[in-house]
This record gives sequence, structure tokens and C-alpha cells, in this order.
Amino acid sequence: GSLGDDLKKLGLLGPDGRLVPVVVKQEEEQEEVVVADPPAKIALEVGEVVEARYGGGPDWHQGKVATVNDGDDEGTYAVAYDDGDYEPKVKRLRLRRVGEVEPEALEKGQRCEARHGGGTAAYDGQISKVVGGGLYDVAYDDGDFEEGVERG
Repeated sequence: GSLGDDLKKLGLLGPDGRLVPVVVKQEEEQEEVVVADPPAKIALEVGEVVEARYGGGPDWHQGKVATVNDGDDEGTYAVAYDDGDYEPKVKRLRLRRVGEVEPEALEKGQRCEARHGGGTAAYDGQISKVVGGGLYDVAYDDGDFEEGVERG
């Protein structure tokens, strides 16, 4: 295989052919340098092999991006699953490239879905504060706010 193929397999090369940015820690200066967005923010392309949480469930299922829903305010994708299932509108945060791993901790500003008040329905929002101990403050897209939300 070529270097490009190897970089893609390692998740270091995005679909646009550019290197995927990483977080670099510089020991001597005791500062963290963020080079760019994590892989989950990088757009996917039609035909790209992905894993998705079908129906928003907890399990990951392999498939391919069938359509990029351009003009969609939510930035969604249609996914054709390997088992024959199809979803026309899957949010990017419910998709990952094969081999990608979810981050251990979420970051301030990261898009998320959270179950307001511990309910069963998940609502779109953004991490407004990392509280610590696996807890986050969430600013929901509908204007609501919740403190100390546990990551599920």
C-alpha cells in the first residue's frame, strides 16, 4: 500500500486528502497546542465506510455514506448499512470512521446529545463547561441549560 493508504487506515488522513490534525502536548513549555478540530468534526464523503448508531441506539453498525445532506442545517448524512438497513438523516455526531475511537472526555464547545433531566429523549446541545468527574454543563439548542449532566 501507499503512504496515503497507510495514513488513511490509521485515521490520520481525511477524505479530502489532508492530514487529520492532532493535539500536541509540549512537555517543556507546559502548554497544550491544539492544531485543529478532532476527526468527528471533519466532513464525510459519499461512499465512505462508517460506523453509525442506528436509530440513535448505543451499538455501532457498519455501513457507507449514501448521501451528504447538503443544505441540511443539522449536517446530516444518509447511511446505507451493510445489513440492508437505511437511514436518511443521521447526525455527524452519531457517525465515526472505522477505527475511530470516542474521546474519553468531552470538550467545551463540543456538540452533543443529552437526556434533559435524565429523561428518555435526547436533545441537541453543546458542552458549555467541563465540570470534571465525568460531569458536564450543557447548553441545549432550544435555549435550556442543565448543570452536572453525566456522560452516558
